[in-house]
Amino acid sequence: MRKPKNIHKDSQILIGVGSNAWFHIDKYDDNYRIERYNEIGELDCSKIFRCDQKDFDIKDKYQFTYISHCMECRLIQNDKTFIFKAI
Repeated sequence: MRKPKNIHKDSQILIGVGSNAWFHIDKYDDNYRIERYNEIGELDCSKIFRCDQKDFDIKDKYQFTYISHCMECRLIQNDKTFIFKAI
């Protein structure tokens, strides 16, 4: 699937049963901003999330996984699942 031009170059696609979504994460103070876009590039949500697991390293390779939505996202890094919750 081709990434819409307005979506950040580091965004990742998460293929869904009903629809697909693009996700992007950035460090934001002690938390993270996660943005979710639909498959045509429209912003679904942009929220601040926290992760209580302190060993997530945004500079290391990661992958968004299920279940991820506008209130909670899961990322896999080094075979560990990290849970991010909207605040």
